[in-house]
Parts: sequence; structure tokens; C-alpha cells
Amino acid sequence: EPKRTSILTGERWLRELLAGNDDRFSEQFGMGKETFRILLKELSAIYGFKRSRYVSAEERLAIIL
Repeated sequence: EPKRTSILTGERWLRELLAGNDDRFSEQFGMGKETFRILLKELSAIYGFKRSRYVSAEERLAIIL
């Protein structure tokens, strides 16, 4: 049975993962949702990691991971 069947891309795909199943998120990023949020918060606070003109900070982090 196919596992990754979402037709969404980019920001919408990431929002779907963040709102969805914890195991699916962990498989995709190698960490839980809460860890992802904490990492984003730390990168923002310490290094000024933020959104670019067209890409959210969350999506930028997802791309890096």
C-alpha cells in the first residue's frame, strides 16, 4: 500500500504533516513535532532564522532537514 500519497506540496504539505500523524512526521524528519518546533524556536532566537520572501521559516527548516 502506498505510504506517501499526498498531492500537496510546499507549505501545505508541511501543514498537513504538522497536523497529522506523529509517526508519519517522525519518519519524514527524523524527529517529533515538538522537537521540530523547539528547534525552529531556538534557530530563530539564536541565529535569527526566519521566513524568506516566499518561504516560511517552518518550510525552510523542513527543506534543510
